[in-house]
Amino acid sequence: MKKFLIYSLFTVAIIVFGAIIFFKIKSELKPTIVSENGDELAKAMQTALDVSAWDSLHFLHWSFRGDTEYTWDKVQNLVVVKWDGNQVNLTLDKVEGIAFTDGVQAGKWKTKWLVRKAWKKWCNDSYWMFAPFKVFDPGTRRTIAKLPDGTQGLWVEYLTGGVTPGDGYFWILDADKKPKAFKMWVSIIPLKGVEASWENWVELSGGAWLSTAHGFDVFGKKISTEMLDVKQGDSWGDFGFDDQIEFL
Repeated sequence: MKKFLIYSLFTVAIIVFGAIIFFKIKSELKPTIVSENGDELAKAMQTALDVSAWDSLHFLHWSFRGDTEYTWDKVQNLVVVKWDGNQVNLTLDKVEGIAFTDGVQAGKWKTKWLVRKAWKKWCNDSYWMFAPFKVFDPGTRRTIAKLPDGTQGLWVEYLTGGVTPGDGYFWILDADKKPKAFKMWVSIIPLKGVEASWENWVELSGGAWLSTAHGFDVFGKKISTEMLDVKQGDSWGDFGFDDQIEFL
């Protein structure tokens, strides 16, 4: 039994070590910074997507992959997150909320767990929904950088905030400064430099543009992320909620 445990631990150690080496070999180095001032390029990207219309937006609703549904009061920074029979009315500025499962309000500890899960979902899924409008968030650093092949783009690092501070994204823009893709150096993906497309752009009625599909290739496996049922509104009632919906 002892020999079996030693052999098992040795095997696991070899697999882990091999995986680490593999990811280091396959990962790309971070882009090389060529200019510390990336603000102008970041502003040009946002202008191409009509940032003024985005700033005036009140409510935004969408479904991430059809699994998790979001209704966001952008002005008050409140969001209702729904998935698998759960609903969390989340106050984003305080990361506090009221939680329900199958319409029944959850107890203290389950609420705490659901609020944390809703917050993690929000941090990931909202980024895929409107990342170009987050490049001036507090704690971000914007520079001009280039890849080893000479491609230049906007390099945005998130030094603080969110669930995984320290993540970096290299934005590849078209001639009109509209995003085509970005490359990711993020803690959640061990392979660094994975490229994700930004496509299927839709224009909201106010004029802002949002990408509703992203695709990337990891070890030959095609992965796609879609944003469904994207729409804007002016009140909770536009999305079937009571206008007196409760938040903490």
